[in-house]
Amino acid sequence: MSDLHRILLAEDDGIIGWDLSDELEGAGFAVAGPFATLAETLAYLSDHTPSAAIVDVQLQDASCDALADVLRDRGIPFLVHSGSSPRHLGESLERAPWLEKPAKPAVLIAALATLLPEVDPTSSFAP
Repeated sequence: MSDLHRILLAEDDGIIGWDLSDELEGAGFAVAGPFATLAETLAYLSDHTPSAAIVDVQLQDASCDALADVLRDRGIPFLVHSGSSPRHLGESLERAPWLEKPAKPAVLIAALATLLPEVDPTSSFAP
């Protein structure tokens, strides 16, 4: 897989963010982030267009509802990776594909493959 697929990673927990980043890079993705705040994430998006995004429900400074709206408006596919329940979310996040933390690397890559059809979900991780 090439660096053509840059994944935006919005995650407020540093350990989880760096772990996810390592997993994604190991699978051949380029990673933007992890971004711990909505402000950092939106600043990145003002000048860049990733292939897809993985977002947590809550960042350090705000929920990701506004981020979900921006991603949708720009046609950037995304999934939610969170330990929170999807039942109490805004509509923007509620409609997104959902992975409960902690997701295994193979599950994460398979979920990205549904957003990016040209990605082979078995390319780097065995189920």
